[in-house]
Amino acid sequence: MSEFIYDGIRSREKKILLQKVHDSILPGIQSRTTELPGRCGVIYQGYRLGVREIKIDIAFICSNRKELRMRIFEAAAWLDPGKGPRQLILPDIPDKAVNAVLSGTTEFERIAYVGMGTLTFLCPDPFFYAIDGQHYLFSDIERGQELILNNPGTYPETPVIILRNNDQSPENLCPNPGFEVDTSGWVFQATGASSGSLTRDTTEKFAGAASGRLQKNNTTSDIPRCYFTITGYQAGHEYSFRARVKSQVNNGLTVYAEEETTEWQYPQVSETMLSGTAGSWNELTGKVIPTDSGGTVYLFFEAREVQSYSSWIDEVELLTDEPNVVITPGLHLGDKTLIYNGNLYTDDELVLDLNRWTAKLNGNNVLSDIEGDFFELSPGDNSLVFLAEGGKVVIVFDGFKLYSQKMVFIGFLKDVFQASVEHEVNKLSQMEIEFVPGEIAVSPGMFLEWNGQYYLVQTVTDFKDAKGNYTRIGAEIAATELGGDILPSFELHSRTAEEAITEMLGGNRFSWTAGNVEVGGTASIEKREYVSRLELLMSVPEIWGGILIWDTKNKKVNLLNSSGKDNGVRLSYTKNLREIERTIDRREFGTRLYALGRDNLTTAGVNGTGLDYIEADTADIYGIHDYAWKTDIAGENQLYEAALVKLELIKQPKCSYTVKAVDLSALNGYEDYSLVLGDIVYVTDDDLGIEVKSSVVKVTEYPLTPEEKELVIDSVPLNYRQVEHRLAKLMQMVEESKDVWDRARLIDADTLAEYGMRDYSETVEFTFSNSYYQQPVIFAALQKVNAEANDPTSAFMLQTEAIAGLDQYNNLIYTGARVKVIGGPALLPGYKINVLAFCTDPVGE
Repeated sequence: MSEFIYDGIRSREKKILLQKVHDSILPGIQSRTTELPGRCGVIYQGYRLGVREIKIDIAFICSNRKELRMRIFEAAAWLDPGKGPRQLILPDIPDKAVNAVLSGTTEFERIAYVGMGTLTFLCPDPFFYAIDGQHYLFSDIERGQELILNNPGTYPETPVIILRNNDQSPENLCPNPGFEVDTSGWVFQATGASSGSLTRDTTEKFAGAASGRLQKNNTTSDIPRCYFTITGYQAGHEYSFRARVKSQVNNGLTVYAEEETTEWQYPQVSETMLSGTAGSWNELTGKVIPTDSGGTVYLFFEAREVQSYSSWIDEVELLTDEPNVVITPGLHLGDKTLIYNGNLYTDDELVLDLNRWTAKLNGNNVLSDIEGDFFELSPGDNSLVFLAEGGKVVIVFDGFKLYSQKMVFIGFLKDVFQASVEHEVNKLSQMEIEFVPGEIAVSPGMFLEWNGQYYLVQTVTDFKDAKGNYTRIGAEIAATELGGDILPSFELHSRTAEEAITEMLGGNRFSWTAGNVEVGGTASIEKREYVSRLELLMSVPEIWGGILIWDTKNKKVNLLNSSGKDNGVRLSYTKNLREIERTIDRREFGTRLYALGRDNLTTAGVNGTGLDYIEADTADIYGIHDYAWKTDIAGENQLYEAALVKLELIKQPKCSYTVKAVDLSALNGYEDYSLVLGDIVYVTDDDLGIEVKSSVVKVTEYPLTPEEKELVIDSVPLNYRQVEHRLAKLMQMVEESKDVWDRARLIDADTLAEYGMRDYSETVEFTFSNSYYQQPVIFAALQKVNAEANDPTSAFMLQTEAIAGLDQYNNLIYTGARVKVIGGPALLPGYKINVLAFCTDPVGE
């Protein structure tokens, strides 16, 4: 062909005719030598290849000089070196490309004058690479098996190689292996005079959300222990045991299996295992071989050391068959060997990046466990041998996994040239991929798998432009499928977050369930009609607080207090960052707050200063900046409480930081420098004179260049979101009470009446519009507000009491009323509770 292709555009499209290519066989060779004093010649120490220079003689196809000038301007824009190196494809090697940038020595003015000339390209990376990336999938690879890989380029390639244990796990006979929800299935036993407990612990865990904590309280040799039981096994069959354990003392846990036979004998049917070094998670493995098929096996975890201490148990397995464990997997090519000194269990994935020299197991850096040399794939065929002491793997080279709408694996999405994934707190993660269409047709409704998560393909757009023919996929985290499951009617009354998520997912057609819910408290949702389950779930953090975490592998919805870790990572606006963008927002900012309630009520009577405003502790830093906040709050104390919370939110300008950073966690020794969504960071800004503890609220990842990330860090104080949620709760209460709780009305010269109505629940609280020194007289009654509501099936009582507090002088005051239901149902749809309070001696009068 008498044309070349640059940045995806053919030269003929720009009316440019290729005449000749001047290219060297090899780039410039730079020899490395060292001179030695008193010795002739030099010491040769090898060579390195410099940049490649490619010159292309061209001619413009134009009918007149005016058209030629126009074509010159178009070509200058197309070949603009400011865009950096772009893919250059030459006619004599159409299946390979080199990254090139136009040299400044190209004389466009001369070309414009005569209509022909020479384009000079510099190639910083001097080698040609195959245009179509190679994608391989090898299944059931065993020790010693040879794989033939072809590199069609002209220079060695360094691909990403994935070793994956895809085998299904055998049945686990442990009824509750990870204590993810509770301690059910396990029994605590205090033998002798011992004491202690078995509890679920979310602060210490090897994996998942929790572990089991075995606490020994006594300091004697008496042994507290926990265990689970197994029945229905086969005598003589080997059952594989594995568990992760941790103790505060060396060998603080003794683990073994004991069988109760039909003859009431109690033989030990496993070896005795000890938890090992204190303070770290250790792995226990062994065999359990029962002797009597009619008996019962007990798997004991005992605290035998003569002191008081805690131990933790997690990821317990007692498997019916031998699992596929890939032991010390490795790869051998020529004289190079690369070995991982560890094991791959079911669903484990070891990612070896031969270009960046990184190794990650399930996303965690394991470079310190890698032995040997990273290697390259030479041009042509390469004979790669799989090494392992046992087990078999699936080996994958490159690509995104693609599934049908019914989650049937289709194959790998090939020839991807752009990919990004955006995560943001309490929003659905978004994925965008651009690729060259191939044999597999992608359509909306399919699923993509990347980094252990599934994404639902929402849009597929085909393009034909300067890049050529390509397809762009838009996908969202797979939980978005719940947007297609509508509930005709939904409402909740005084539910915990876990109860709410369970009810929102009840009977959904996609088999999603509630997972780990750490957030406490109760709340209600007013009746909503024809609302999707996804919309309801997305509203949970606004109502209960917390962070939604989607587990698309297991179809679990988790609600955590925090999704990240605090590794002490510090970021400075002026130091050590590749690129950072700071945005300061003063629109919601003030150091002096005028809080105004109903009828211009102020906090002057209760704030301790007598002034109609309150000031923030940041006024000395930023000066006085007035802020007026108008509400419908009718009580002074309630207004003051809300004003203090509001002031916390506005007392300093809001800053956010968009950071472009290199992921240092890939380097050995820098594992703790990884930053993911929700992680805690310390932001220092010398210009503003602040250092705040904050969190990562948005992360954009680039799967093709995983070492690059873009982070958005919200620099408001870490508790800002909790404070914001608290204020929202206060204002929600004000809004709810506006129509049903009237202001105090004067009954006679000394008595005011306050009254209102709330939805029925086991405990209902009312806040008075004023506070009172005298204890109020309170009456409560049940009122039927829906004529079609069912009558109560049993009798119950309403108990009333006043809610007490203290004024600024520590005098006892009464600020509201509480109604408790005794003996009644937890829910009674169609009913409300009415309260009438007679109050005297209001505060402030």
